[in-house]
Amino acid sequence: MTWKTPLAYTLTFTSQITTVEPPILLELKAKGEVKGTGRWELSTSPEGTLVHYYWKVRTTKDWMNFLALFIRPLMEWNHNAIMKQGGEGLAKFLGIRLLQS
Repeated sequence: MTWKTPLAYTLTFTSQITTVEPPILLELKAKGEVKGTGRWELSTSPEGTLVHYYWKVRTTKDWMNFLALFIRPLMEWNHNAIMKQGGEGLAKFLGIRLLQS
């Protein structure tokens, strides 16, 4: 999978599902230019299904890790923008309304 970021660089990685506990949990491991774990927790709410996604990763690109020392707020903004795009894209794919990202 390759993500293009708002700052015009890409991140390429693979993900492998490591845990599935229907209908409440999905965990994965990411490898590549992003390394770490992701965890989807699903529960019911008055509006429908509530999904929490926890993404604990780090980048493996040396230049990015170096620059983050100096431009952390910009990198955090970029990360949040990517996550928002992902939530919006998933909601569109599922044909549902995104309540919060």
